[in-house]
Amino acid sequence: MELILAEKPSAARNFAKALGGKTGSYAGTEYKITNLRGHVMGLLPPDRQVPADKADFYKSWELENLPWDLDDFAWKKGILSGCKDIISGLKDELKGADCVVIATDVDPSGEGELLAWEALEKCGWNGQTKRMYFADEAPA
Repeated sequence: MELILAEKPSAARNFAKALGGKTGSYAGTEYKITNLRGHVMGLLPPDRQVPADKADFYKSWELENLPWDLDDFAWKKGILSGCKDIISGLKDELKGADCVVIATDVDPSGEGELLAWEALEKCGWNGQTKRMYFADEAPA
């Protein structure tokens, strides 16, 4: 089964309408549509990005502590507030998937694809992944 991962609920609804339902078969391939809700991952606070012995230093935004040494940071991401259920749901959906089709917006910056990869990485997905490219999700 191919799991089609949309960027947001409205996009998932549009895909479901185009394919004839949230689950089904298209061109001989079983599919299921699921969605994120935009960005579900974000950078952790500064004091959680650095070694424990430096955490207190990075908890405050005191002028005398600036500029920060960016080499101290691990640049770790965590699940954004209110998004744990989305990640949990995606993990469950991935259990039955043979392949994930990233069907997020095709932004010039790559932002749509990035947010899908961040969520898939958080879920531990390392299976087959495809990218769907489209110009517009609006009806023709």
